[in-house]
Amino acid sequence: MVTLLLPLEDKIQNFLDGSLHGNRVEVDIAAFCQRVRMEVATMFRQYASIEIARISFQQYHRKLVSLYDRLYHAVDDASSVATEAVRQLLAEHEETYGSLVDQDAPMPVDYVANLRKLVQSLLPSIEEQLLSKDIPQVYLSELQSAMNTLFEPYKLPTITYHHRAYLPALLNALVHLANDTRTKSWLQRFMEAIVNHNFNHMGFYNRWQGQLDNELEDAWAAGRAETVLRQYQQRAQLYQPVPGAAFDPHRPSLKALMEIRIAHLWESLSDTCSNSRPLRTTALAGDIAVRFHYRHKAGEFDYDTQQQAAKDFTNAHLSKTGLPVSAHTLIKFDKSALYGPAVRYRRQLLKELALLEKDFKLNKTDSH
Repeated sequence: MVTLLLPLEDKIQNFLDGSLHGNRVEVDIAAFCQRVRMEVATMFRQYASIEIARISFQQYHRKLVSLYDRLYHAVDDASSVATEAVRQLLAEHEETYGSLVDQDAPMPVDYVANLRKLVQSLLPSIEEQLLSKDIPQVYLSELQSAMNTLFEPYKLPTITYHHRAYLPALLNALVHLANDTRTKSWLQRFMEAIVNHNFNHMGFYNRWQGQLDNELEDAWAAGRAETVLRQYQQRAQLYQPVPGAAFDPHRPSLKALMEIRIAHLWESLSDTCSNSRPLRTTALAGDIAVRFHYRHKAGEFDYDTQQQAAKDFTNAHLSKTGLPVSAHTLIKFDKSALYGPAVRYRRQLLKELALLEKDFKLNKTDSH
């Protein structure tokens, strides 16, 4: 099917490089678009299977988008006969064969520009109204940051045809929430809209995780950690994400990320159930993982397995946040993520060594 566009590509190239001029050339391009329109319909009736048709159409569609972008960039008048003819051909085929369009394919530049205008026109008012409903600023800031990043070239996620439907749906849900004048639990409603539309931007998830950790830290001190965590778990279970919706289609859903975090915290709480007064430290989870790893490796712990040692170690230590660290975190020991904790642990060891040498008048070369 993509070969149907080769003559059209030649005509467009001749038009753009000045080999041919005038309205007649543009009319010729428009006439050829009509010919392509009919030939595509004929070819679809000849395919043996829908899968073959899908692959062929996606190749054709990507090429057509590329030709349209070349015209759009090069021709000052976006409503020129040639540009408009290719735009109409593209729009008609996307409407007719929309289910075959590759949702991971890049959109034409003017599609992206129109989406950007939509976001810029709606988001400031949405943020202002939601802020008046006491939605935390950190959540709204991540919403704005995610949108800014989406429209930046070479940043992930890449804006694609998937977002042509996703962004209006998300914005529509937020506009409806912002304009609602009833008295409701607005934070709960906001989270429902965000999770159900799968706004799985990692910055937003990190803010939610920070909020959960802060609440659990306070609840732990008051003996209510299980109650608070159960409330989070129950709310997460009630979310019903729209099938196929995702800010980033290549990441786990926001609901899945939340459930993984909640399950991890349940594991941590169960690991400490046998010890009501664990030692509170100034170390983060990664710091504790590094300390356990090397103290175990150096033979400090008398256990048959590392798993047994890790479980008792977690029972006896809380991280800086006031939360326990799971035995799984200690054993996993992901070196690529633990460089910073390793540097901090080395610094701590040097500090302790200096104090030891000072108090006991030890020489730095003394190995006994």
